[in-house]
Amino acid sequence: MPIDAEWRKKFAEVNLKFGNGGERVLGFAKMHLPKDKYPEDYQFNCKNVTDNNFPMTDFVFSGLVSLIDPPR
Repeated sequence: MPIDAEWRKKFAEVNLKFGNGGERVLGFAKMHLPKDKYPEDYQFNCKNVTDNNFPMTDFVFSGLVSLIDPPR
């Protein structure tokens, strides 16, 4: 299902809750690319988010992870 305003609100709440506790919150997504168009030796251009040679839409949200940074 698409991420709508309700989901965005839930993500923001989780990020605020854990972020205020000193934790980092990371979101993960995935996308399956067709092997015929993106073979194993394909050279992905990842220098920045606006200049790439692969799609940056239609990701599938996988989940959130909260990490505690070790004290320095």
